Amino acid sequence: MKKIPKWMYNVPIAHRGFFDALAPENSLKSFQQAIDRGFAIELDVQILKDQTLIVFHDEQLKRMTGVEGNLLDCTYDDIKDLRLLTTDEKIPTFKEVLECVNGQVPLMIEFKNKFSKTKLEALGYEQLKNYTGEYVIQSFNPISVNWFRKHAPHIIRGQLASRYKNKKMFFILKFVFRNVLTNIITKPDYVIYDIKGLETHIVHKLKKKGMPLFSYTAKSKLDYDYAMALEIPPCFEGFDPEA
Repeated sequence: MKKIPKWMYNVPIAHRGFFDALAPENSLKSFQQAIDRGFAIELDVQILKDQTLIVFHDEQLKRMTGVEGNLLDCTYDDIKDLRLLTTDEKIPTFKEVLECVNGQVPLMIEFKNKFSKTKLEALGYEQLKNYTGEYVIQSFNPISVNWFRKHAPHIIRGQLASRYKNKKMFFILKFVFRNVLTNIITKPDYVIYDIKGLETHIVHKLKKKGMPLFSYTAKSKLDYDYAMALEIPPCFEGFDPEA
């Protein structure tokens, strides 16, 4: 495992940017608000049908744009005129986000790859090659984590996980974590776990083995302080942890 950068422990990490009603999640405005406060930024990268990389969390467009549609069935032309919630903010490309942040604060980049045969990781890495700011990558999909282990081993990579209700995903992640503990498969440099499960057996076991641990998502100062007391720093949203 590589050495975890100090900022991951010392700098608050704004989940999907420091967002509010006027600056929606994963918008350039929410990222600028995080930059203005000196917060690190967690963000979500997905790939469109035409291979454009965009920063957006959901698989469906409805919640954030009011328009019906599956994101992965869209090209950039299909979504470029959509606006986030009731604002003038659009769905940004990954390139636009990297240009906006420009190394001013660190990034925690989640690769949202539900399907293992996309070019998401390779195209994302191509854009990151010219990026000079600090960043780490992470994914729920162990195939994504493993892609970076093979093709960009110098990049710090994290495995996202939670207590899955989906039985298939539960057994996949159970297998992955068994191998994480024996350093066989994806060899993540850190694990980032659902804040609701920080006192589960697997988290205790990972901590005992010396795996660096982080968490998501603190939605109140109480949650934030709880995770920090356990020495499992969280991403946060919906409040200012320094207020």
